[in-house]
Amino acid sequence: MGTVSLDLDGQPLTDYVKERICVENCRNTCEFSSVCRYRTFLRKSNQGKVDFQIANHNLVLADILSRKGSRNRLLPEHGILIFDEAHKLPEAARQMYGLSFENVELELVAASIIRAVAGRPEKRGTLSLCEEMLELNTALFENLKKFAGVRYDNSSMEVIFTPSVQLSLKALSAVIKSLLVLFYTADRGNAAYKRISGRLEQKQEKLTVLRDYEDFICWLEYTGAASCRLCALPKHLDLLLHEDLWSNGKPYLLTSATLSVGGDFSRYMHQTGIDLLNRKQILNVSKASPFDYWNHALLYLPEDMPFPNVRKTAYRKAVADRLSELIQQSHGHTLALFTSYRMMEIVHQELAGRIEDFPLFSMGKGKLEAIWEFRKSGNGVLLASDSAGEGIDLAGDILSSLVVVKLPFPAPDPVLEYEKSLHEDFHEYLAEAIVPAMLMKLRQWIGRGIRRETDICVFSILDCRASGRYKNDILAALPDMPVTERIEDVGIFIRGNKPESYFGDKE
Repeated sequence: MGTVSLDLDGQPLTDYVKERICVENCRNTCEFSSVCRYRTFLRKSNQGKVDFQIANHNLVLADILSRKGSRNRLLPEHGILIFDEAHKLPEAARQMYGLSFENVELELVAASIIRAVAGRPEKRGTLSLCEEMLELNTALFENLKKFAGVRYDNSSMEVIFTPSVQLSLKALSAVIKSLLVLFYTADRGNAAYKRISGRLEQKQEKLTVLRDYEDFICWLEYTGAASCRLCALPKHLDLLLHEDLWSNGKPYLLTSATLSVGGDFSRYMHQTGIDLLNRKQILNVSKASPFDYWNHALLYLPEDMPFPNVRKTAYRKAVADRLSELIQQSHGHTLALFTSYRMMEIVHQELAGRIEDFPLFSMGKGKLEAIWEFRKSGNGVLLASDSAGEGIDLAGDILSSLVVVKLPFPAPDPVLEYEKSLHEDFHEYLAEAIVPAMLMKLRQWIGRGIRRETDICVFSILDCRASGRYKNDILAALPDMPVTERIEDVGIFIRGNKPESYFGDKE
């Protein structure tokens, strides 16, 4: 509150609690508005006395959408907008332009309505409508689950808008409209009624979008044992970004180490709608890394690894064995990146009984404490997922061996499935969408290894496809560095480039 700073990453809070510590629904009427750091920041930034302002991608897009909807602007007028880490813009756009309708949303609204109408003359009619609303809401989600299509992963599946689903949406929308009319015609001076009307309007807006489902990519996402949500994303998000961002005549600067694949920006420009601009309006530059990878790095691509399949015992054993060898060759100082939590847990159990000379850490979902422990260890081994593959700075000798267990191909999801339908054949889709996405992610991961001019690191990819089918693509995408298939070369490189203190820095 006020001047108190609090880092949520260091607090023993569950993810559920952290998700609810936000300012999305704060109001000026809040009793803490005068001392709120967020509100104070907004007041100062809108006084026109700020030379430049730093905001995340989501806030910038929220400001654009707020003004587009004729609501108050969230950020002051600006002359130029710079998107740093611009590779994250497509995902931020999905979050801000998409919508979700949870199966418990209307239950919460109904609870507020019941409290608000207690003792009021309109109680009977209101409760009847609430009951009907909840019954239709239950029917809607039962139909969505019953007629769901392709399962993308363990938590999401395709939505099929059967006649019964469409009928449920239409009927639910009609009941909410009746409730809105009731609250509009009731006591307009009632503050609780006004808030409920606003919430009902929001739900009605969502249902209106979902009834026009043909213009959206829709899917059902499970968020708990009994909770789920219906999600929707505009099919033509690139057109919306072009209209809302790039076509307004203002200058934009986008920077990132992974916007291009081999100097080609076409994939990113297509995703974000930049390719819809006149070519004369676009200037792109791709620069090589400023670091001396040729003398400070080594790429290990083994040719004897089995095909990645976590269900195969032979594959799991091969990864654990090879990772154990690499850890010994580099004397710890290792970050191993996984695409699967299950595989990470399996390997961690295998290594726990083998690695005795170096501290072993495993980074679970949202558990940043493991990174701090890894830093303090001096020569530890950290097993982590994609969350440690970008935005984390591990400069110096602490990270001297970065292991990519499996190539980070994008997991199947509704957006990729829709994009797949736009290509004539699978091979075209693979070449134009899947492989470029994998290479961009791989470059992000590799970028964790060398953070300073003096850093020295070995990079290993324990995926047979990296030394086979995709070898040329990978070598073209990564900085130029020596390549070997011999694990002995890893130890030779480390011993030849590290000081004596490196080999005896255990605490």
